[in-house]
Amino acid sequence: MKSRLSHKIETFLDFTGRAFSWLNIVMVLVAFSIVMLRYFFHLGWVWLQDVVVYANALMFLGSAAYALQEDYHVRVDVFYQKLSLTRKALFNFLGTLFLLIPFCLLILIQSAPFVLNSWKTFEGAKDSGGLAGVFIFKSFILLYAIFLLLQSAPSLLKNWRAFRNG
Repeated sequence: MKSRLSHKIETFLDFTGRAFSWLNIVMVLVAFSIVMLRYFFHLGWVWLQDVVVYANALMFLGSAAYALQEDYHVRVDVFYQKLSLTRKALFNFLGTLFLLIPFCLLILIQSAPFVLNSWKTFEGAKDSGGLAGVFIFKSFILLYAIFLLLQSAPSLLKNWRAFRNG
């Protein structure tokens, strides 16, 4: 049985993860457009290439917690696949507690000055003609860590209960 807070966190992260996953379609369509414009019309814009890069980054950063929630993340299953469900739950619990949470805290601590400095200068594109507002995109590094930390709470709870109940 999930707690109300755990359910609300997972509902929010489910919504945001699904929303950010639509950026995959944007990325493919824009990349296709770039190729067609270059090939047929000999046209190209830096900002259009930036859209592909930013869409890819936002898709990854915004949907990582959803991937964790749905167990879509990549895992090396050499040992894990042979474990019982109880041991898998313990393995996931310990991994979340001792790897995921410290990793997210490290990202928050290390990237906060980087992101704040970008906001102080309202950092724009490095290349002429690139997308402005780079400081906004850099903020998603912090959201990535926050979303993963939010998802770690329901994951810890779910895996602890699965381990305890066998």
